[in-house]
Amino acid sequence: MPTADGTAPRLRILVVAPVNPFRGGIAQFSTMLVNALRAEHDVTCWAIDPLYPSALFPGNPRPATGSTLSCRFEARIHGWNPIAWVTAWSTVRHQAFDIVIWQWWTPYWVPFLLMLVAQANMRGIATIALNHQLVEPDAPQWQALIARMMLTLADAVVHFGNSTPMHRTHRFLPLPLHGALLQRQQPPVNIRHALAIPDDAFVVLCFGFVRPYKGIDIVLSAMQRTSPQIHLLLAGEWWHNDPVLRAQCRERTIAARIHVVDHYIPDDDVAAYFAAADVVALPYQSGSVSGVATLAASAGIPLLVSDVGALAGLATVRQVVAPNTPDAWAAALQQAYVQGTPPVTPIPDQPSWQALIQAIEELTASVAGGPR
Repeated sequence: MPTADGTAPRLRILVVAPVNPFRGGIAQFSTMLVNALRAEHDVTCWAIDPLYPSALFPGNPRPATGSTLSCRFEARIHGWNPIAWVTAWSTVRHQAFDIVIWQWWTPYWVPFLLMLVAQANMRGIATIALNHQLVEPDAPQWQALIARMMLTLADAVVHFGNSTPMHRTHRFLPLPLHGALLQRQQPPVNIRHALAIPDDAFVVLCFGFVRPYKGIDIVLSAMQRTSPQIHLLLAGEWWHNDPVLRAQCRERTIAARIHVVDHYIPDDDVAAYFAAADVVALPYQSGSVSGVATLAASAGIPLLVSDVGALAGLATVRQVVAPNTPDAWAAALQQAYVQGTPPVTPIPDQPSWQALIQAIEELTASVAGGPR
């Protein structure tokens, strides 16, 4: 219930999630979520650490270093040690929290999340799931059945994007913006000069983990049909060492216009890559939301996106392109270069995070305190 002045009461919130310095969008999102919630509520954070066994994770599992984005956490929970899961809960009393927030993004975490929800229920604590994606875009579809089952275990769900299942108590929200990753105390290095990109080049940025569903092969094929002034900056760790994709990057007719930075981009260097771009391209073959799109919105960089998921509805989109069609992408890139893509007005983070906080407050008021 609201307080006498009409504001929401301070909630006791437990957030269980990976946070920085772990790599990837979920850890970055969770770090910003904890900081945003702490501005208005009493938040305890349990950081999942470590995340994946190296044998199961194709990328680099080591934490990133040098990031200025961080949050305080009160405990670490071993990501794949059931004894540690139970031990963490052994000190939590009945109804110690108003709500527990957990996140869904991959079936790997099913055993951990089953324990988490069960332990919360035993203590009379409601849970809210934040659903980033029902299944990973390149995952087999049978995993969607597992995802739906898991989301029904939450007392409420916040869905990011528009291609997710309904829940008896839910909200649909855009993914909050990630502009905090673009803030740093020192001026960023000039990436164009560092990579010897011509000053008059029109730079198309594809940013983040390189995975099959992201359509990098499509945009590389499209580059064969574009003006020599158009350059592609491909920045991010490769999920798999794809020899076919590597060969496309070295194709004689476009190799001089393809600039590959094939390692994880530390948080403090992210701003430099977006500053180097004229447009950001998301040639996704499938998917629903994108943290890269939120960075582009915060940086004021126009977006070219595939017509999949919720991407087309993003505020800074300049062109929506048919997915899996190199010809359409070549036309879109050429049009962006010829007609120009003036910067868009950067969108501030705070309203998007405030919308999420308000949804959490409202959902907590609906489900907290009831029988588990």
